[in-house]
Amino acid sequence: MKFSEIASRLNSVGIPWLSVGWTPAKPDAAIARKAIRFLEDRRMLFNACAQEDPHHCYLSAIETRKAMTEALSDATEGSDLFKHLSAIRAACRRFLDSTQGSEERIGPRDFCDFRSGEFFIALGELRASIGYHVALMASKWKINVENDLARVLPGSIEGQ
Repeated sequence: MKFSEIASRLNSVGIPWLSVGWTPAKPDAAIARKAIRFLEDRRMLFNACAQEDPHHCYLSAIETRKAMTEALSDATEGSDLFKHLSAIRAACRRFLDSTQGSEERIGPRDFCDFRSGEFFIALGELRASIGYHVALMASKWKINVENDLARVLPGSIEGQ
């Protein structure tokens, strides 16, 4: 067992007249792993565009933004992990801002409509941004990424 694991189990040391307590920080690797595991279950990041429902993508982006905000509360401000999580959260915010209302306006028959083009461009930008940061986190902390999510990593070829 590593020292960091032992230290994470302790939160106070004391003698009868004096006690000192602390809440140890979670290791960045554990926070990054949890964030990547969450992203692996976001269909909007890897499903074929023809299978995506704009409304579900919008809701998923809201959930992703909230999850990244929660992960940020455990990350050390200014760390590499903090920057990656912040960037993913910002990508979700940009997607939500640029598609606001389109989840209600685009119906199943509107996939060739101009509005759907804007939506799918925003979805592609979201996927590219998240893929970039997942690749950096996975590389830095040696985290395996499920094949579905790996399709949005830089250099991935669709269908492999």
